[in-house]
Amino acid sequence: METAYARRLMSTLGAAGLWFAFAASAGGGDGTGVRSDNGRTREIRRFDFEEVDRNPVSFPIDFYRLEDGGFASDPAAARVRGGFPPFGTMGFAADQARSGRWSFKFTLEGGSMGAATTPRCAPIIPGGDYLVTAWVRTEGLRHARARVAATVFDQHRRPIPGSHVTGELLDTRGAWAPVALRVPAREAEAAMLGVELLLLQPDQWSGRTRDRDEPMLEDLSGSVWFDDVAIWHVPRFDVRTTSEPGRGNLIVPPEEPGLLIHVGDLSAEPLTVNVTVVDLFDRIVHQESFEVASGRTDRRIALPGLRYGWYRATIDLNASRDWLGRDVVNFGYLPPGAVIGAAGSQRSTTLGLALDDEPTIDAAAAAARIAAELGCTPVILPAWDAAHNARRPREAFEPLRTAAERISQGGGEVVFALPLVPNDLASTLALRRDDVLALFTTNSESTRPSMERMLFVLGQRVARWQIGATGGQAALWRDDLGVIHDQMHATLARLVPGPIVVYPWSIEYPINSGDPVSAMSMHVPWKIPPAAIGDLLQSWPAGTDITLVIEPLPEGDFTNDDRITDLTLRVLHARRAGAERLVIARPWTRLAETDEPMPEPWLPAWLEVGRRLHGLSFAGEVPLGRGLNCWLFDGPSGPVLAVWNNNATGPDATLAEQLAAGPVTVIDPLGNRRTVPLERGVHRVALEAGRPVFIGGVDSGLARFRQRFALTPDSAPSMQREHRHELVLANPWGTTISGVVRIVEPQHWRFTPTRIPFTIAAGAEARLPFSLSFGPNELAGPKRIEAEIELTSGQRSAFRVSTSFELGAAGLVLEPLWRVMGEPGTSPTDLLITAHVTNTGDQPVSLESFVRAPGYPRMSRSIARLGPGETTIRTFHLAGGATTLAGQSVIVGLTEVDGPLRLNREITLPSRMVNDDSGQGALTRETGVDPRH
Repeated sequence: METAYARRLMSTLGAAGLWFAFAASAGGGDGTGVRSDNGRTREIRRFDFEEVDRNPVSFPIDFYRLEDGGFASDPAAARVRGGFPPFGTMGFAADQARSGRWSFKFTLEGGSMGAATTPRCAPIIPGGDYLVTAWVRTEGLRHARARVAATVFDQHRRPIPGSHVTGELLDTRGAWAPVALRVPAREAEAAMLGVELLLLQPDQWSGRTRDRDEPMLEDLSGSVWFDDVAIWHVPRFDVRTTSEPGRGNLIVPPEEPGLLIHVGDLSAEPLTVNVTVVDLFDRIVHQESFEVASGRTDRRIALPGLRYGWYRATIDLNASRDWLGRDVVNFGYLPPGAVIGAAGSQRSTTLGLALDDEPTIDAAAAAARIAAELGCTPVILPAWDAAHNARRPREAFEPLRTAAERISQGGGEVVFALPLVPNDLASTLALRRDDVLALFTTNSESTRPSMERMLFVLGQRVARWQIGATGGQAALWRDDLGVIHDQMHATLARLVPGPIVVYPWSIEYPINSGDPVSAMSMHVPWKIPPAAIGDLLQSWPAGTDITLVIEPLPEGDFTNDDRITDLTLRVLHARRAGAERLVIARPWTRLAETDEPMPEPWLPAWLEVGRRLHGLSFAGEVPLGRGLNCWLFDGPSGPVLAVWNNNATGPDATLAEQLAAGPVTVIDPLGNRRTVPLERGVHRVALEAGRPVFIGGVDSGLARFRQRFALTPDSAPSMQREHRHELVLANPWGTTISGVVRIVEPQHWRFTPTRIPFTIAAGAEARLPFSLSFGPNELAGPKRIEAEIELTSGQRSAFRVSTSFELGAAGLVLEPLWRVMGEPGTSPTDLLITAHVTNTGDQPVSLESFVRAPGYPRMSRSIARLGPGETTIRTFHLAGGATTLAGQSVIVGLTEVDGPLRLNREITLPSRMVNDDSGQGALTRETGVDPRH
C-alpha cells in the first residue's frame, strides 16, 4: 500500500521532473540544510555517508540491515512480507556518489535488501510535518526496484499504526533520481522518525500473489546507490476537497467543487501557494496563487464551471527562494443523483466494487459506506484482515456489519471475502498468507475459533462468501477442490443460512468437469480485448453463477482517455453477453488508513456507465451508418442507445438519423449532457473515434423498426441488369401501421417502383418486392441503402432508415496495386498499376481489364479464358503519373467479354509518392487501408 502522501508527492515530482530547493544543500553534502529567515535550519538529520574515515565499521552510523525475522520500522509488515535473506552486500562505495566521495551501495545476490535508521537518531515534534529526501541511482535491474520508506515512532520506539509511508518504485538505469516523502506526524505520541532504504524484488513490491505455476521473476544481480538522505521539518500543509467527509473525494451537486487549503508554519518567512487543477486529459482548468503570512491560514478555492469527471489538483508551497513542498489530491465531480438519497437519485448503478484489498476491516467499513452511498452492487468486502485472531471481540465487526446492511437495504448485494490468511493462523498452521484454500484442508478445529466469532456477526444476512482475494487464481490449480469445497460449505453452514461459496477464477481457464465450483468471481485481464468478452462467456456452461472482475488498462501505459474508453467498451460487451454482476477492484487510492481515499481516474466513468445501463438489457444492434456501432439497451426506464465510432471518417463520423420525434440527450461516459435538437428530420451527433456515448430520449419503437429494416438478398453481382430484391419491414408498435417507403440512396441507382405502400399489423412483418439497377461505372464494395419511411396511420411521421448492401462480382477477385518508377533515391516520375485478377468460380471467363485516370486515355488489356482457380496480372504504365496523379483517384476495372459483369475498384493515391524499397500499395475506397502496413 502506498501510504501517507507518497503518491501525492512522488507521482508529480517523478513525472514532472520537479525538485525542491532542499536539493541545493544536498549537492554540497555539508549538512547545513535550508535555513529560514531567522537562521534556524529546517533540516533535522542528514546522512551523506562521508564518515568513512571516522567510522570503524563498513556500515553507516545509525543504520542497521533488515533481514528475515529481524526488526523493521513496520514490524508487522516485515514479519509477513519476508524475502530479505542475508544475501548480497551493503556498505560504503566510492564508485558512485551524488555529492562528495561516498555513497551507500547495495549489491544484489538474489532476494530483497533493506537498511533502516535507528528511530532515536531523528527526534521530531508531534503535530509537525516532515519531509524525507534522498538521491537514488540503480544499475543492472530488470525486475527489482529501489524504494525509500519512512515511519513515525513513539517515545518507546514503537511504530505508530498508519504512519508508514512508501515512495515510488525506482529503476533509474544509471542516472541519479530525487526522492521526496512527506511524512505527517499528527499523533500526540509522535517522537521519532525512521527511514528505510530498500531494494525490492517483485514478490515484495508488486502487491500481488504469484500463482502456484507462475515463475518467480527475481534479479540475481544489480546495484543501487543511496546518497544525501535527509529529514526536514516543513510547514504543515493540508489540502482537502469540498466533498462531503467520508465520500471518497467524490463531489456531487448541490455541493460545489472546490479545495480547502490549510497552511501552518512556525517560521516568520512569507509563503506562496500555487494551485493548478487539470482534468482527465491533463488540460489546465484552473490556476491561481496567493500569499500566506506566518502562523495559520485557511483558504477555500472555488472551482466554478467544471464539467463532470475526474480532476487532479496540485498545490505547491514556496518560500521566498525555496520550493518547500507539494500536495496532490485527486477528486471526482459526479452528476446530480449519483448518490442515493440525493435529489433526483434512484438506485445509482448496477456495477460493483471489489474492496477486499482494504488493509483493515475498519478501512473496509469506511469504503463500504462510500459504496452504499454510490449505490454500487455487488460489493465484495473482506470479512477479516491480517490482524484477525480468535480473540477479536464481536464488537470489532460491527462497523463492517452495519455498512454491509446499509448496502443491502439500498437494494445492493454484499459478498464477504476471506482474502488472506490472518497472521495468527498463518503462524500457527505454517501457511502462506495467500493460501486461503489451505485453511480448509487442515483440521477444522484449528480454524473454527477464528471463523465462528466473525461468522456469528457477519454471516446472518450475507449468503455469498468468496474464498481468496479477488483476482486470484489459486483454485484453478487445486486437485483437492472438492474436499476444500465440502469443508468450507460445512464451516459456513453452521452460521450462514444457505451459503454460496464463491471462488476467484480467470475467464481464460475453463472449469474442470469434476470441480464443485458453481459460483465464481471471474477475473478479466486487461489484455483480453473487450470484443472477446462475449465469446469467452459463451464458452461457459449456461446458468454458471459468474461475477466478472473487470481489470482496467494499466496506468502509465495508456492515457486516461484510453482507459475510460476501454472500460466503457468492456462493460458494454459484458452486458451484451448477459453478464449481470460486474465489479472492479481498487477504485481509489488510499494513501493512509486515516486519509480520505482519492478516486482512480476511471471511477466516475464506471459509476456513470452503471447508471446509464441500470435496469436495461441488450435489445440488439441498430444500423445507423458505416463504421458506427449502435447498440440498443431497453427496459422499464426507457431505451438508451450506446453509440461509438469504430472506423468512420469524414461525414460518416457524424450520426445523422432521426432518433425520436423531438430532441434527444447525448451523455458521455462521465455524465456530461448535451441536447441535440431534431433539425430537418435529423439528429446530428458527431462521434469521436472509439469513444462511446449514450443517447437518451430515443423512440424505442423507431429504434426497433430500424433494427429490422433489411434487404434480401443483401448483395448483388456487379452486372448490368435488373436485380430483384425484397424490402423487409417489421412493426414493433402495438397497433397496425400504414405508410409508404421510398428508396433514396444511392441516388444514382434506379429503383422500381419508386414508392411502395405498406400496411403491417402489430408485431407482424412485411416483404415488399422491388428491383434495382446501376450504371457501368459503379464501384464494387459495401453500400448503404437508405429509404424514407412515411407513416400515414396514427401519429403521422417521416424518417429515414438504412441497411448495408454488398455489390461485387461472384467468382472474381480484383486486387489493384500501384508502384512508382524512377532511379532509387530520386523523385519518382512514372506510375505503374497492376491488376491482379483471380477466377474463384467454376467456369472459365474472358475479361477486359482497364484503367481510367484523370488526364490519361482509357487503357485496357484483355484476359482470355481465365480458368477456375487461376490468377493473372495485367500492368498499366502511366508516364509521369507519379506527379500528375498524386492525391487523385484512379479506377481499375474488369468487364466480361460478351457478358453483363462489371467490376470497378478505386485507388486513392497519396499526395506524395516515394520511390522506396516497398514500392507498392493499394488504397481502395472499400478498405481505406494500405496493405504495406
